[in-house]
Amino acid sequence: MRARFPIAIRRLSKQRQREAVERRRTWDHEVIGWIPERISIQKPGTEFDPDKVFEKLFRRMHQGDCLITLATGRLSKEECDRAGLVETHAYAVLDLRRIDEKRLLKLKNPWTHLRWKGRFSEKDLTSWNLELRKALSYDPEKAAEKDDGVFWIDFESVLHFFDVFYVNWDPAMFPFTSVVHASWDACTGPVKDLYTVGDNPQYILTVENGSRPAAVWILLTRHITRIEDFAENKEYITVMVYDTGRKVYIPSDPKPISDGARINSPHYLCQLVASNSGTNKYTLVVAQYEKTTTIRYTLRAFSTAKCILKPIISHFKHTKTISAAWDEHTAGGCGNGVPKGTVLNNPVFELKVSSASDDNTVLIELKAPKQYSVAFDVKQISSARTTFYEPKHSGAFRPGYTILELLTVPAGVYHVRPMTFIANQKGPFILKIDSTCVIDLKRIK
Repeated sequence: MRARFPIAIRRLSKQRQREAVERRRTWDHEVIGWIPERISIQKPGTEFDPDKVFEKLFRRMHQGDCLITLATGRLSKEECDRAGLVETHAYAVLDLRRIDEKRLLKLKNPWTHLRWKGRFSEKDLTSWNLELRKALSYDPEKAAEKDDGVFWIDFESVLHFFDVFYVNWDPAMFPFTSVVHASWDACTGPVKDLYTVGDNPQYILTVENGSRPAAVWILLTRHITRIEDFAENKEYITVMVYDTGRKVYIPSDPKPISDGARINSPHYLCQLVASNSGTNKYTLVVAQYEKTTTIRYTLRAFSTAKCILKPIISHFKHTKTISAAWDEHTAGGCGNGVPKGTVLNNPVFELKVSSASDDNTVLIELKAPKQYSVAFDVKQISSARTTFYEPKHSGAFRPGYTILELLTVPAGVYHVRPMTFIANQKGPFILKIDSTCVIDLKRIK
């Protein structure tokens, strides 16, 4: 038992270090209200450009626009001993300098002891020539007399040993902001939004741009309601951004202009540029990797141009749902096979749209086994006022789910024909139709 006790202490210490890194970032946002950004350094597949990141941080820090923290990731005991660094530990960035071709950062260990032992440390007298000492007002021999946790390190070593930049930006950079506070119930919509985001919280962001491009930052903050969230955060969040200004149902159609990785952090930041002059409209979709609990959150938009953020509210007042199935007689497929006429064997549903207007909106949703690629056709049979409506198709065949929003639908009668891509695929399906006006739905074949 005694032999295991020090191991348990070390594990607890490392866990608390990781919690401290996240708490520091959250503290900067909650206490001083600055905008948190996480810039991953070593994560494979990220679009990390070290030169651009250094130049941005160098320029902005000296303008007083940001506070910066650097954090290490997992390091072996040998690496820690050799480098003088602590694994999963946060260091304050006190200064960034560019001297000739050298890029240097001045860091501080909050423990006020234990310093970097590599290049440009107080022990590296070779790198500290007279010109560099004078430029940075630094005397390595004097610094070696007392370990206060402050040290210089070159940018190349930062890229090798550190894992992430945590940057907090001054919101005063953005003269315009818009904010909403809301919650997302765990019972609303599917656990995973792989096939549909129709039940996800969605917002329209309107940016009134002038003749110059406007910077737009979108910050999603999940409210921490339990202290355990810091130790084991299982909520992976993101914001998907579309340039439609309308509700989105299929996550990949249209293609989002920003779809960041879902991260288990209280904050997610998305940065855009509204380049079109005049009115720019975006659809913001709050998303999770796997929805397990009800979350409460704040969504903020920061912009250099006037902006407003509003929730997308459903205007559908009427709903009809029918459960049915493709069987040996009605599993006709899409008609691309031989013979092609089998598409006519598929079930047909009659949709009656009753309205004094010919400007109605209808939403048709088809759910089926995910191993089947499905779609449906919509065809006008008659019109209450002889207003023609072109036949519609739900688009690409999608696994187990598809949806189509029909705009300016005239009053009248329509046929809806669900189908699988391959004929003879038997199984159940659910057809659901929402409408802004009174509708009736029945199966006629």
